[in-house]
Amino acid sequence: MGTVAVCLSHLAYLGVVTSTVIFIPPLEKLRIQDVVLPVCLLFAYVAAAIPQLLVHKYQIEEGLVASLELISYGAFACLYVLWFSRDYFERVDLQLPGKRAEKRKWILLDLILFLFLIVVIAAKLARLQITAPPFLDKMITAKDISVGGCLILWLVIQFSDSQSKQTGYSDLYRNYKRFNCISANSSYPVSISGDASFLDFGCADGQRLGELFEICGIDDSKIAKITGYDIDETWQGGFEDSQVHPSEKIFVSKVGALNASEYNAFHFSHVLYEPRVVATAINLLTNARTNSVVFIRGSSPNSFFALCSKALSARLWSPPLTHLWNSVYLMDVADKAKLKRVDPTKTGITPDLVIEQSYTLNHDSIDKASRLLEYLYGRTAGENAAITMKSLLDTGNCKSIPNHDLLYVYLKE
Repeated sequence: MGTVAVCLSHLAYLGVVTSTVIFIPPLEKLRIQDVVLPVCLLFAYVAAAIPQLLVHKYQIEEGLVASLELISYGAFACLYVLWFSRDYFERVDLQLPGKRAEKRKWILLDLILFLFLIVVIAAKLARLQITAPPFLDKMITAKDISVGGCLILWLVIQFSDSQSKQTGYSDLYRNYKRFNCISANSSYPVSISGDASFLDFGCADGQRLGELFEICGIDDSKIAKITGYDIDETWQGGFEDSQVHPSEKIFVSKVGALNASEYNAFHFSHVLYEPRVVATAINLLTNARTNSVVFIRGSSPNSFFALCSKALSARLWSPPLTHLWNSVYLMDVADKAKLKRVDPTKTGITPDLVIEQSYTLNHDSIDKASRLLEYLYGRTAGENAAITMKSLLDTGNCKSIPNHDLLYVYLKE
């Protein structure tokens, strides 16, 4: 069992290294040194495995086995030199104190492990006998200790990140929205019948539905019924207390409770970002009444959410595709659910309205935006966004940035 655990720890270490330096960053940011890291590690493992195979199968000379073992240790030492240089130069470029502190931990560990391996290599070259307790002497090598140290620190950092992520999405979203302002110029009148029954899909706290009514000149007091659906039940109180006041307002959190034929108006705001949600939207709208009005809203290309998604779309592992929502997902929904534009002059991805929004920049708002982006796209995305926004605020004297949305209005055929 002990030998299996050691082998699994090495496989885990190889997986962490490969994922961290190759799969998570965008491909255009992949450097030769990043590829060298897992290759060097794999070479070290192969050099360590060959002598074990030769000894058990062919009983070759001990000198050759010892030489291959030294090559393996040397490859491991080179790995930590490369990692040390990578972490050191990345730390120099970082502006966030928390990230610099984390890099310092890795730099110190890289240096300690490199020196430790050099001592082991020197001892083997000098043919010194390094004694250890019998259990450790048979199972644990210097490479095992190095791998264990890295894995432990990695787990500590990951656990620390998960603990610091105490705030749920709803709180992050509310904090972000406090600094996001819609321009008074955003207007697109739409006529809705007085007995309309609305489904607000992905309703959150109902604020975006209220914004839609204001933009389109819809009198909510004449709406017969509004059903707010959101998978996150924590939004229920906020939705029920929202400033939208129809004759009847209910909140549901189970998509199975929705009957599309009950509604003649639909609102999908910032939800057509995932294939699973797109499939649900298609299913609902396919069964909707003829001539139902469908409002679909999402990020524009100059929204920092779309920009962040585009920047990370070249990742090999779980690339976000949010920036493609209107060119791929929206077209899929319109085609399969048989929707036509209210304004026949608008075709393809041309929106009915660009909802002009600005995001206020100050130290508090930057923190809130970066935390939300971190929740959605990962820690690197949040940190990079914070650095960029802080640079705009400090050096560009920029008080706000555009964060527009796109609005599409359809009729069910």
